[in-house]
Amino acid sequence: MSLSLVSSIKKVGLVSTCLVAVALPAHAIDFEVSGNAGITSNYMWRGMTQTDNELAISAGFDAESETGLYAGVWGSNVDFGDEADNEIDVYAGYTFDAFGLSYDVGYITYLYPDADAQNYDFSEAYVSVGYGPASVTYSYQVEDSADSYGNGSNYTSVDYELPVGDVYSASVHFGYYDIDGDVAAQEDYGITIGRGAFSLAVIGTNHVTDDDDTKYVLSYGASF
Repeated sequence: MSLSLVSSIKKVGLVSTCLVAVALPAHAIDFEVSGNAGITSNYMWRGMTQTDNELAISAGFDAESETGLYAGVWGSNVDFGDEADNEIDVYAGYTFDAFGLSYDVGYITYLYPDADAQNYDFSEAYVSVGYGPASVTYSYQVEDSADSYGNGSNYTSVDYELPVGDVYSASVHFGYYDIDGDVAAQEDYGITIGRGAFSLAVIGTNHVTDDDDTKYVLSYGASF
């Protein structure tokens, strides 16, 4: 099972996975646990900076079983120009293969513990379908703490791994964010090239803000 979906939702950069067996009682589902830590020049999410174009440091843990069940937690610093300083993501899901396709269905909650007044917290259900190097992911916002903005918003993305050999990796991405309410839908696109634990991403969006310039994001990830 791959955690690429959650990585594509929230992270820029390539982090390899090192799995460590966890002993559980007899007849229980055996889970493997991996940890990750990373640093990036700009934490980007759906074409938008989450750190005011500044450095971000992140870390997380994932647990997954041979049955396809998985769960995890991931955190990073953020900067929205207010008291929000941290983001914590909690997610769980299930992956499986059928009819020559791979599937991933799950639920993720984005928490901003330092920003109670802004009610930034929200949750999404997601499903991803993959075939070979290509995948399509659909996320639907089912809850937000303000209960007044964003419910019903949805995000669709298409990702494709390019054949560049064994030394380098490369992928292209396109996303369409249909935001509920009187907010124009926006698109984001990018290409990421990686070698080992390093990656360079070129990211753009048509989001109409002062921050819609093309971004060049350098990242490094480690696993344990």
